[in-house]
Amino acid sequence: MVAQALAVQTEIASAPEAVTSNAAHTTEFLGSRFDRRNELFLFVSGMLTRRTSAELVAKLKDLARDFAELHREDVSMPLNERHGTSLLLATRLWEPRAFRNLRRADRPPAPAGGLHPAFVPSPPAAARADALSSFAGAPW
Repeated sequence: MVAQALAVQTEIASAPEAVTSNAAHTTEFLGSRFDRRNELFLFVSGMLTRRTSAELVAKLKDLARDFAELHREDVSMPLNERHGTSLLLATRLWEPRAFRNLRRADRPPAPAGGLHPAFVPSPPAAARADALSSFAGAPW
């Protein structure tokens, strides 16, 4: 099955419709408002363990294989019935700058599960103001 998936990925990578992975294409792709029919943009964050991070990566790889299979199935369809479609899948360890700015210098990140709100010290007012200013002009 892995060999089949690799064959499908190789076939797609050699297809003229294949999108190369570079910053210009990514920037152009993400420049959309994702508000048309059959468009979707989701950004979710959470705290995962190494085990669940690995599970997530496996699921994303499965989804990429599913996408490749759908592409392969549609190759025989007339060109006027097909349209370029891209799927961006990404995951990485990441902490937003606004959150880093709120962390006290003398404290490491909270352990998985976090702290009860009663035990979370408030950051200095200046740090809160700096963190909130990073959201100024955000599209939401």
